[in-house]
Amino acid sequence: MSSEHNKNERIKKEIKKYLLLLVANFCLALALIAFINNADIMTGGLGGISVIVGKVFSGFEYINSLVITGLSWVLFFVGWIFKGRKFALKTLFSTITYPLFISLFEYISNNYHLFASTSNDTGLKIIYAILAGILVGTGLGLAFKVGGSTGGVDIPAVVIAERFHISIDKVVFFIDGFIIVGGFFVLPFINVVIGVLSNVIYTFVIDKIIVGGKKSIFVQIISEKNDEINDFIQNKINRGSTFFSVKGGYKKDDHSLLEVIVYRREYAQLIDFIHSIDENAFVISLDAKEVFGEGFKQYDKETIK
Repeated sequence: MSSEHNKNERIKKEIKKYLLLLVANFCLALALIAFINNADIMTGGLGGISVIVGKVFSGFEYINSLVITGLSWVLFFVGWIFKGRKFALKTLFSTITYPLFISLFEYISNNYHLFASTSNDTGLKIIYAILAGILVGTGLGLAFKVGGSTGGVDIPAVVIAERFHISIDKVVFFIDGFIIVGGFFVLPFINVVIGVLSNVIYTFVIDKIIVGGKKSIFVQIISEKNDEINDFIQNKINRGSTFFSVKGGYKKDDHSLLEVIVYRREYAQLIDFIHSIDENAFVISLDAKEVFGEGFKQYDKETIK
């Protein structure tokens, strides 16, 4: 009975995960076609690349669909080659659904004109940038929260982060920054700046959805699989960790307590991994107000006055 119940719970969890990933990709596609494109502003990720290509090859009616579909599948196979089949399959759902939503919204935009262009109205561009930021932040936040992947630049970011032992957040920030800088060659300066505003907003929204706005999270874990969890922390998300020997208050039995501090995206990865190998793991997550030291920011007394 218990085994059947656990099986049903796992199925429900998977269904919920993919429904939320569906909503996430819907939000990302809507943000790009309805607001970013029509405001003629810049963004990061595959959407930003499609904006640049769309400006260079402006004669193609469905350029966003072509670029994003092509790059999504190229990056899918990059993930397969460098990270293996299991990792690639984790990105497969978004690799399929995101380009499909892009194609749907692009078709609606081209044929029914439901998404109005902002033309040269700077005020309206800013409103569109805010709406795009909220939608992108919601989409990415939902995907990260359920331990899913939106594919795209996340795939090379994971490969680079593991190879050079860098935080995934930093790699994604660099890639997005590089793409946004490319926007200066095809868009007016003010349009790129407004696009940066949108990216700042989506980062804020992701924080709120995943960990209530706190960037760093202090995590304590008691599990029979702590050695495996520690290997994941050390080798996959490249964070330091600490073991403590603790004793249960009721049975007086000995346990291993694992502590780690992670960033928001790493937190989603960690929780997903813990639940995948030990559904009975005891986990406490606390907001970390300040974190100084290797892998985080350096101490500066001026910043805490």
